[in-house]
Amino acid sequence: MTYESNDQKTYNYPAPAELSVDADGNPVTETVIQKAIQTVLEEVEETRVALVPDLSLLAGQDIFQYAYGKLKEKLVAEFGASYVKDC
Repeated sequence: MTYESNDQKTYNYPAPAELSVDADGNPVTETVIQKAIQTVLEEVEETRVALVPDLSLLAGQDIFQYAYGKLKEKLVAEFGASYVKDC
């Protein structure tokens, strides 16, 4: 949430000695318009659900051999069998 405020404020700044008063003898003032932006951080509760694959099917297998087989399937589907060669 962001809150913006456009307030006009008048500040009295010391002016050089020769300009400290105007023609009527009043002190010299300068009007400064500032834009203030206030950011408010709020705590938000968020729930995330992570899906964990079931790796129990791989028990007792070489995981690298299984992963290579899956990679090869994807590459054949993407590029064709003639471009995928086993080394």
